[in-house]
Amino acid sequence: MNKKNFKKWFIIISAFFLFALFITYGIRLVHFYMKENHKKDENGEVVTTDYFYNVLENTINVSDISGGLYLNGDGYIYKYNATDNYLWYSGHMWRIVSLNDDKTISIIANEPIALITPNYEEKEYIDEFLGEFYQKLDNSLLVKYSYCTDEINDLKTLTCKFKVEKNITNLDLHTYNEIGGQKSFINNGSAFWLNNKSENNYWYIDENGSVALGTENTAHNIRPMITLKSEIELISGDGSLEEPYILKNSENSILKRALVGEYIKYNNELWRILNITENSVQALKMDCLRTDDECLNYEFGKEIEYLNSSIYKYLNKNYFNSLENNDYLVKDKFYVGTYQDYNYKTTMDSNVEEYVGLPKVGEYYIQDNLNSYLITPNTFETVYSINENGNYYLVIPTNEKNIYPIINFDLNLKITEGNGMRNNPYEVSR
Repeated sequence: MNKKNFKKWFIIISAFFLFALFITYGIRLVHFYMKENHKKDENGEVVTTDYFYNVLENTINVSDISGGLYLNGDGYIYKYNATDNYLWYSGHMWRIVSLNDDKTISIIANEPIALITPNYEEKEYIDEFLGEFYQKLDNSLLVKYSYCTDEINDLKTLTCKFKVEKNITNLDLHTYNEIGGQKSFINNGSAFWLNNKSENNYWYIDENGSVALGTENTAHNIRPMITLKSEIELISGDGSLEEPYILKNSENSILKRALVGEYIKYNNELWRILNITENSVQALKMDCLRTDDECLNYEFGKEIEYLNSSIYKYLNKNYFNSLENNDYLVKDKFYVGTYQDYNYKTTMDSNVEEYVGLPKVGEYYIQDNLNSYLITPNTFETVYSINENGNYYLVIPTNEKNIYPIINFDLNLKITEGNGMRNNPYEVSR
């Protein structure tokens, strides 16, 4: 081919290539423009719905790179310093992570729900623990979703090739990287488990937001992920921490219809619901017992069994008698089994019935109860505590620690005020 013909064909091929690029990216431009703007019907009228997905879709971030909602394939994802993705649902504050291509919405707990060891000697505890927590949620707006489960052996290659459909899970490394990693809204100073393993050990995010590999006897926090179904209507809120999105109104008039995670004001103090049994609504005090505005330090006692301990006598006599309207309380089970093989379920092998108790290993919402006693004994004349670093620690029972009591409310108490949120807790009466 002579130079003249070569030049001619080069121009033709180049023009065709540029035309193809123009068509391809023109179509993509129209597609993304339509996604970023209100859609119109055939008459040119703006099409709007009250569905939560559509409300969120219209908050897409097109200019500020510091954080917010961004396009992500055929869906959207919240990144970096997002501050408009708070959601109050089923007794918990969540952060919205992604708007998925099927119009479902994936969310993660804003704070840890518990502190557990996920596996030990090839025994897996994490899925069972998450499954039990899922059953305590209001499941009416939730759906299964396919979450990433890739084994990650090299942090330079964060894949999402393998997915498993689940009701509930932990955040995965691939998504953590997509939302900004250490610079993302996810990090709040607490270490928490991820969904990925390297061989037999789980990855986790440490207190500084760095990725680290745990060992089989390590305890860290759990921050579960769940997915909301499509076509949910928004009730109120703007997504801020002060005014989070709300998808369902609280219409409870009696305490037994409350949800795990919701808050109660009692004895002029804040309590959080841990469990709802056939006999009571169990709730944890959100602050330590105090004297003169300082945490009361009290020894467990010379005996590690709760019923024989000094702390049992103090809580069920002195403290119980000091409570206003203590006729609102009933006796119920406190689990006092030992913690064996890092399995949280062995703590439920035995129990006692009383008005006031302490949290056990694996209890909800105790990660901030620093330097405090738990009710769980060990076989070597020691008792479990939460140490200054927010992890389980064995101490001799004559040490003095902070106390965060649990009480059992009568199921049939009436709710007179509040919606169950921390800044508007339920108030109860006969």
